[in-house]
Amino acid sequence: MKKKLKPAVWLLLLAVFAACSTDRDARFMRKWGQIQAEFEPLPAGGNRSEREAQAARYKEKLTSLLESVEAAQLNDSTRLVYARALLELNREDAAEALLLPLASHTEAAVRRDSHKNLMRIAAVRKDADSMRRHYAQLVEVLEGNLESEAQLLLESGIRMRDVDLELALELIDRGLSVPVPQSADAALNMAIHIRFVDGGLGHRERGIFLDRMAQQYADRPQIMNQIQRKRGFLEFLGRPAPELDQPGTWLNSEMAVQLQELKGRWVLLDFFAPWCPDCRNSLPQFRQLAEKLKQRMTTIMVTRFYGFYADEETPVRRNLSREEELKLLQNYLKARAIDLPFLVAENEETHNRFNASAIPHYVLIAPDGTVAELCMERAHGFFARVEARVMGE
Repeated sequence: MKKKLKPAVWLLLLAVFAACSTDRDARFMRKWGQIQAEFEPLPAGGNRSEREAQAARYKEKLTSLLESVEAAQLNDSTRLVYARALLELNREDAAEALLLPLASHTEAAVRRDSHKNLMRIAAVRKDADSMRRHYAQLVEVLEGNLESEAQLLLESGIRMRDVDLELALELIDRGLSVPVPQSADAALNMAIHIRFVDGGLGHRERGIFLDRMAQQYADRPQIMNQIQRKRGFLEFLGRPAPELDQPGTWLNSEMAVQLQELKGRWVLLDFFAPWCPDCRNSLPQFRQLAEKLKQRMTTIMVTRFYGFYADEETPVRRNLSREEELKLLQNYLKARAIDLPFLVAENEETHNRFNASAIPHYVLIAPDGTVAELCMERAHGFFARVEARVMGE
């Protein structure tokens, strides 16, 4: 007959187990903290190979840390950190398996951090449904107070831009509604750009938005530099369009096109490059519009010599001569039967004149020679607006 353990023995065994468990968690957290202190933040500047080597060392140490203990042996709070380490190693499936049970934890702090990390996973996967679900649950856990989550909201919105623009703007607007820490300036800068470009704001609303951002982040040079560039974009509207008379090579045209000679017609400029995915994605719609409105509008494509080349079929080729790059551009146009006038500018001056700091960049010039519409980077709804204006609708 088996002897029953006395209650005191059970208590002693439980105490030993708890002590071991607590010690295990403490060791894990101590090592995690040491790794973070050594590597975070990873330097943004410096030699690329050195950065890559340091990132590799960081991942090696994280891998070693995770291999030193089973997640099931850790308490719930430490398991959250374990899941975060998995995310750092791009092991989203393993992290999600740990986080989903914790998302219904009795402690609000554990639920909060679980949903934050699940939002990060949704952002990496570009999963709009999952993002929307965990964002709603985070709002519920925090009772609507997201002031400390600005960086997460902005980074999530940026990631969702190409998947669900409405959701992306909702996340970005929520993030911009609270103070954003200086450590998140890169995300803040991109979020301001997306809100300005894709937010469906009119001319006046864009100005108000920039004024609000300038007032809030007047002490942040990186942010203010972008705001000033965006203000230049707005000030460009309604002004006489500059001339396309800077040094360059014209393709698909026997002579240089002069905007002055096109007065009386609408003109649409597309600042383009074959290596730019958004430029290529918008090209079919741009060409359809050019064909549809050719009786009233002249369409011109503009690029410049970059010293490198790539397209959807050609890997990046660097350190190209002018002749080599021009030949690749000619082949690109010929292969796609693009016969629109195409200017290859010698330098950045033409782009600067037309405020083309990012591409694709579209400029609609009215028959009187003034700038009527601008579109930076994304063509969401822009071509429909161009058609309506040219057709007088």
